[in-house]
Formats: sequence, C-alpha cells, structure tokens
Amino acid sequence: MILTTQEKIERYTANGWWGTKTIGDYFLNLVEQTPEKIAIVDPANKASLCNSEFLTYTYTQLDDKIDQVADTLLSLGIEKDGIVAIQLPNIVELVITYFAVLRVGAIASPFPVQFREFECTQMLQSLQAKAVITLNEISEREHAKMFKALQEQVPSLQHILTYDKSDLDDVVHINLAQNVAPSEQLTRYKETQDVTANDIFTICWTSGTEGKAKGVPRSHNEWFISAYASVYAAQLNADDKILLTFPLVNMAGIGGVLVPWVLTGGTLVLHHPFDLPTFLSQIAQQQITYTLVPPSLLAMMIKNP
Repeated sequence: MILTTQEKIERYTANGWWGTKTIGDYFLNLVEQTPEKIAIVDPANKASLCNSEFLTYTYTQLDDKIDQVADTLLSLGIEKDGIVAIQLPNIVELVITYFAVLRVGAIASPFPVQFREFECTQMLQSLQAKAVITLNEISEREHAKMFKALQEQVPSLQHILTYDKSDLDDVVHINLAQNVAPSEQLTRYKETQDVTANDIFTICWTSGTEGKAKGVPRSHNEWFISAYASVYAAQLNADDKILLTFPLVNMAGIGGVLVPWVLTGGTLVLHHPFDLPTFLSQIAQQQITYTLVPPSLLAMMIKNP
C-alpha cells in the first residue's frame, strides 16, 4: 500500500532523501553478513512480565523464526496490504512479529499493552484488521480473551494468534520452540513479493489527547528519515549493544531504536516495563553502549546518585 504521491516519491528519491531498500532488505543483509552474531536479547524480567521463556537469537536464528511466523500468517490468508494488529510488550516475539508481517507484505499496527477494550475496539474497527497477534496474559491481564470477546464488534477480525498456548477455541498458537522449515508456499511467495520502500510498514497510534487515538501510516522511507538522525547523532555502528527502554509501538521505540539497529547491525537488548534496577543491571551485564531514556529519568539519577 503506497499512500505517497508519485511526484513526491520521484522528488525525494532524486534528492537522495529516499531510497529503494526496505527495512526487510537491510535485515536480510545482516543475516547474510553476520549470521552467527547475537541479534537480539529478551528483557531480564520476561518471566514475570508474561510467563514466557527468555530468548536470545543470532541473526540466522531470528530470520528462521520470522519465516515461521510469516508462514503461519500466509497460511491464514494474510498477504500484501492486509493489516495485522499487534499487542505485545518489548519482547523478542514483538520484533519477530514486525518482520514476519513485513515478510508477507502486510502492515503492522502495534497497540500499547495498557490499551483495553475501549481503545482496542475503536482501533480494530478503524483498521479493519484481519488478525491480531498477542499473548494470553501480559502482567496478569488476559489479552487473548479480550480480543476473542471483541470479534463480535469487529467482523473483519478473523484470526487471533498467541505465542503462548491458549485454551480458547480457534486461537492459533505460534510455537517458537519448534524448528519449522519454510513451506514451499512461503518460498514461492517471497520470490514474487513486490514490497517497496514506499509501501506502508506500520500504522502507529497517537495518544488520543484530543479525542480518539488516530492511526498514522508510515512507509519504510519515512521511518528511515528519523532513524538516520539517531544513527548519525549517536554514531551507531555494528559494535553497539543497544538497550531499548521505550515501548516498541511508536516514534521513540521504532524510529529511535528498532530501525537504527537494523541500519547498523548491532545487538538489540529489550526492556519492559521500565525498572531502574533492571535497567542498570542490563547496562552492566550486557555491556550496553547506547540507550534512549527520558530526560526526567536522567534528572532523577543525577539527584539521587
């Protein structure tokens, strides 16, 4: 889905501001160039957050898991320009989901984990989302059960997928513990995929301070603009270990950390929800070289050494 005018695309490309490679293209380059390098690490408190296994993957392993989820999406009929809602905390599965949705040419729309029935209903109806990917429980809240109840109000929502096993009827379990080879269907589909850098990658949401939350579509090229600002300002490179503290649902998380990570090829360490002792421990244990935190936290640390 391309929402930008052809005139703007041609002008921005001619000026060198926009390119032709997608976020997925940059990731596949990393898989080819540094296959055995550690790509991503789960938050240290993942077990208490969502009762799920702690994961850390190399670039090759991460690519395999992306294929597995993409295969599942394709088998459910989710293809180019289909919209997939996502409600997950900052865990490895969230990053896998973004790239799996991209791999089938669909559009990812992340929901903050604190959003409940009221917000999710409005956003799902606005999106006409075909699927939602979540967990059964996040911080003791039953998210899959919530989306199951919302299906009556959102006829487009055909599929609910979870990374932890669910007892609910018709909920699809994505079991990352299994090693599943890509299907012939996915292999053929990827060969004919025509996603461009001007296709929409995400639909993120405003906070709704002036009323209802509003969906904001962004293409790959539009994300690259803000991402390169972070890369250049922080002089990020492949040796960096980046600690992500902001929710991976909007500008700070995606433009400030996720896409810069893909552009530079370092290691991404996840954190959620913000907890100062865990944050400091991760910096020491993971040998973090770069992170992004709000100024209020830095001021608090200065006042309370």
